[in-house]
Amino acid sequence: MIIEFDKPDTKLSPNNKNGRSYFAYRVAKEKAHALAKIITLQAIGNTPYFPSDCLRIRFIHPTKRNHDIDNSLASAKAHIDGFSEALKIDDGYFTTMIITKEYQKGISKMIFEVRQ
Repeated sequence: MIIEFDKPDTKLSPNNKNGRSYFAYRVAKEKAHALAKIITLQAIGNTPYFPSDCLRIRFIHPTKRNHDIDNSLASAKAHIDGFSEALKIDDGYFTTMIITKEYQKGISKMIFEVRQ
């Protein structure tokens, strides 16, 4: 299963929190979680889905500017939670994550891929 999401909101990046409280980015986190859950549920429909324990996440950036992959992963936490919730599994189920980043001019998205 391959699911595409918009790139995470910059408010979710650890580099952008700058000591602000949880409430400063709570709305963005809740929105990301809800959208990820809805998009995943639409993708699987009514079919039971039993994923492998490996989740691959690809971050596609619109510019060649260097993006820290660890910050990208942290920004995607709410998406991972919503995705996992839609699959009715705990996000700790994934024992392996393959995280990659790439440049595609003008394209900004994040792709989750998991096999059955």
